[in-house]
Amino acid sequence: MKKISEFINRNLYNIFAVFILVFSAIITFSTSRVALIRLVFSVRDFGISVAYYFCSFFDKNIAVTVTQLPSASILKYLPYDVDEIIRRLGDMWDYVFNAECFLTFVLRGLANINAFSVFILLLLPVFILLPLLVKRIILSPNDNPHGEKSRAVLFFEDKILDNIYIWKERFKKLFSTLWESTLYRWIFIILWLINFNLATVVFEFLAFYFYFAFSFDLGNLPTQAAKLLLDVIIMFSAAPPLFWYIVAYLIICAVRKNIGYKRLDFREGLDREFIDRQPLIMMFTGTMGTGKTTALTSFLISLEIKFRDKALELMLELDSKYPNFPWIKLEDEIKKAIEEGKIKNLTTCRDFIDSKKEAFFESDNEKDIFGYDLERYRYSF
Repeated sequence: MKKISEFINRNLYNIFAVFILVFSAIITFSTSRVALIRLVFSVRDFGISVAYYFCSFFDKNIAVTVTQLPSASILKYLPYDVDEIIRRLGDMWDYVFNAECFLTFVLRGLANINAFSVFILLLLPVFILLPLLVKRIILSPNDNPHGEKSRAVLFFEDKILDNIYIWKERFKKLFSTLWESTLYRWIFIILWLINFNLATVVFEFLAFYFYFAFSFDLGNLPTQAAKLLLDVIIMFSAAPPLFWYIVAYLIICAVRKNIGYKRLDFREGLDREFIDRQPLIMMFTGTMGTGKTTALTSFLISLEIKFRDKALELMLELDSKYPNFPWIKLEDEIKKAIEEGKIKNLTTCRDFIDSKKEAFFESDNEKDIFGYDLERYRYSF
């Protein structure tokens, strides 16, 4: 019993990783059985389409299956009958671009605006009273001594925040174990590509691509649209709505961060352009609270980034001129001099480099320059 307990403790995260894989496989062969069936048929369609593509070079015809709709047991997932979908796709232009459709769209829009306005009017007192209540709570006198945490904050840190951190680290360790193992990782990816029906979409696209390359069958596009709609419905039915809400939220956050970083980079460029146009000495004046310190801090950060970029360009240029020079040894020597107090600023750094230069010219050993071989590599550029 003790050996079993020690084995479990030693391989706990591996056991949980295997459990996740087994659970994923159960989902694949139970709730996602329709996706598995669609994958089998899509692989069949892909293979036959590839054969049709190569046989077309020799004027031999093969009956393809990519133009056929799935079986009736799978078509039940569609919200409409397949023939009705194909008919509506064919008549989509007449349905959408007409006066009746435009009038219906306007009336529906006005009705939605009216309903939204009623909702806003109902919540308007909350929007007015809630900020006042929060402001009153924030401005209320605090009984705690200055610099000490309240009981609510201590309870949150001890009982909630610590447990969140512990479970967060456990989940990170679990998924790192699952992802670091090549076998676990590929089994997990393949199972969930099947569960979310993504592999089917890829194989069906490739199958129709090889078929369309020689047939140019435009009339089959509505059928492909119906099959794509079916595969998308199966994909979204593979997980509960909460999962897709979380995925949508993460995508929105990623897009939002990307837009924010681009705006910051653009404004940083404006700051650098403004700094470059100014004289060597600048003076900040203004009354209290006008942002003098904020502007000065922003300019200093921009200048630091600018100097770092210029230093990086110079380093890259020197590295391209002398690619075989052991720059890391020079960097370690400078770090050691900084720790010993020999280098304190730019002037002392230049003096340190000059001393190394003089020591090299005074040395009889031609390789006495951090091991740089002057016989094989260039001395000057």
